[in-house]
Amino acid sequence: PWGGLWAVGSSGDDDLSEALYRVDLSNESTGPGRLTRVGDLLGDLDALTFGSDGRLYGLRVPTVGAAVVCRVDLATGAATDLGPTGVPDVVGIAEVPVLGPATAASGP
Repeated sequence: PWGGLWAVGSSGDDDLSEALYRVDLSNESTGPGRLTRVGDLLGDLDALTFGSDGRLYGLRVPTVGAAVVCRVDLATGAATDLGPTGVPDVVGIAEVPVLGPATAASGP
């Protein structure tokens, strides 16, 4: 599903004050790429992706321990921890569609 373009970050590069932003690609008066703050993430997120269920997910990487998968509320920006990955220092997360037999067989 198309969920628009989203970003996470903080103005002072402070892991404790990161927020969710919607990226506006169509605003002619301010130019494309303008960020609109949605809300606080209540922590640090290092990656975002939409799942096949249409929800936004993120990856939180604590200073100690395993990375944690989170679900992000698009209305408030709040991130809810779903559980640890079991792997420290994970830096990315992506939803990848399942390829059908004809597509997979034709590969690169």
